[in-house]
Amino acid sequence: FADAGGRPERLLALHFHLPVWIANVVDVMPHPGTDPAVVVAVEAFARRIGQIPIVIHKEQPGYVFNTMLNALLGAALELAANGVAGVEDIDRAWMGIMKTPTGPFGIMDAVGLDTVWKITDFSRPHGAEGRPRLLRLPRTGLPATGVCGGGRRLTTLLAMYVIFGLLLVGLSIPLMLGKIPPNPWYGVRVPSTLEDERLWYKVNRYMARGLLATGLLTALGALLFYQVPGLSTDAYAWLALAAFAVPMTITVVLGIRYLRRLKG
Repeated sequence: FADAGGRPERLLALHFHLPVWIANVVDVMPHPGTDPAVVVAVEAFARRIGQIPIVIHKEQPGYVFNTMLNALLGAALELAANGVAGVEDIDRAWMGIMKTPTGPFGIMDAVGLDTVWKITDFSRPHGAEGRPRLLRLPRTGLPATGVCGGGRRLTTLLAMYVIFGLLLVGLSIPLMLGKIPPNPWYGVRVPSTLEDERLWYKVNRYMARGLLATGLLTALGALLFYQVPGLSTDAYAWLALAAFAVPMTITVVLGIRYLRRLKG
C-alpha cells in the first residue's frame, strides 16, 4: 500500500473497535516509512473524537487488543474441541471470574460465527499446524445467541426488517386517517385526485391497507424466520426480503390498477 499510494510517509492504519462510543480505543499502526509527525497528528485526531489511541511500534496482524482476544478465543475453542468442557460452562468460567457480561463464545457470536470459522479455517495452512483441533469443532455445533449462526449480521438484519416493517405500519395509519394532504405525485398521477380532496383521501386509504399488510408481514416474517434452526444468514436475508417484496409488489400493482380505474 505504501508503495502503491505514492506517499508512503503519510500512510498508517487507524483501526477502530465497535461500538465506537463504548469501545473507544483505536490502534494507530505506522509502517517503517511513516513520518513521525503523521503519527502525532493522528493521535491528536483520535483524542479529539473521544478515542484512546494505542500506538503500535511495529506492524502486527490483529493489532493489540485483537491479538490478545484471538488468544482467548483460540483457547476457548481448544477446550471445547477437546471436550474439556461445554461452551456454556467455558463462558460461565470466564464471566464468573472476570465479572464480564459475555464469555468467549458470546464474543464469537457477536463477531459472527461464520467469520470465526473462516478465520480458523484460513489460519491452518498459514502456520497454525500446532492447533489443528480448533477445526474439529463442528461448524453447525457452534453456539449462537440467535437460533442460527451469523451473530451480529443476523441480528442486524432482524432489527432492520422489523424496524422497516413498523415504519410502514406507522406510515399507513396517517394515510388511513386522512392526515396526509394531497400533493402533485402519487404513483401514477391522477389529476382528478388533486381537484377533489375526498377522492385523494380515498386513494390514500386504499393504499394504506396494502402498506399496513406489507409492514406487518415484513416484521412478522423477520421474527418468524429468525426462529428457524440452522438457517444461514444469506437464506434469512432472502426470506426476509421476500416477506417485504411480495406484499409490497402486490400493493403497488393493485394500487396502479386502482389509480388507472379512477383515471378512466
